[in-house]
Amino acid sequence: MNKPVLPSDLIPVPQTPNPKITRALFALLEEHFDDTHRQYRPGWTDAKIAKTLQVSETVVATTRRTHFGEMQGDPEIAALRSELDRALDTIAALAGRLDAIERRQKR
Repeated sequence: MNKPVLPSDLIPVPQTPNPKITRALFALLEEHFDDTHRQYRPGWTDAKIAKTLQVSETVVATTRRTHFGEMQGDPEIAALRSELDRALDTIAALAGRLDAIERRQKR
């Protein structure tokens, strides 16, 4: 007899990171999430913490919501901060490539 497919069977469950990564995740949340104002400090987002620890953004967001609470404030501002963080990462990568090319040309 076939087991019926439930909606919960279709939703991917993020894997729990190993204990070392979990400790690092909590440390970054403690350092960069202002739980009084329920916002990240400037320059930090779920996405940046996920990238730093090489885990999914879903794991970071779920952990933050569960242990620190929902974010408050204007979601448009949070989205723009996240977009700006990605742009700054791109600029830093491009600056590094430019620097490497300029060093090669000086040889």
